Amino acid sequence: SLTGGSLITNRSPGFNSDTSIRDEMHCIALVLDATKIPAKGTPLHLKILELKEQIDARDIPIRVILTKTELACKHVEANLSYIYRSCTVTDIVESVSTSFSLPRNYIYPVKCYEHEIKASSEYRYSGSQCIPSDPIRSRVRARRSGEPPVCGAGSGK
Repeated sequence: SLTGGSLITNRSPGFNSDTSIRDEMHCIALVLDATKIPAKGTPLHLKILELKEQIDARDIPIRVILTKTELACKHVEANLSYIYRSCTVTDIVESVSTSFSLPRNYIYPVKCYEHEIKASSEYRYSGSQCIPSDPIRSRVRARRSGEPPVCGAGSGK
């Protein structure tokens, strides 16, 4: 059994030295609430940085799924197609990128479909989250559309 702060070595109980592809970790997905990003220096922020350091040391890719973007931006709540053009969402993505030293394209803003019955055909379900079927293409399309960013007065909401 593992305890907090202990490293796994080849002498750890249950260590499997003959691993197959099914035994290996392929990616870490960190799910963050867009309305509650941990502030720098808080215990949660420091814990995530500690985990990221261990994940990076093992050369495991990490991605961030940024949930509840519709609660962070009224424009996204009204029209999900604004998710990649919203100044508010862009600011949150930039904040997470800077705070955790991750490239912005590793951060995927999504809408939470916890209370939805039907989702748009442009999106597919993954548990209670709805992830664009092609997030990178959606971002490029949003930037190439020539349409201005979606921002509100003052806070960008």
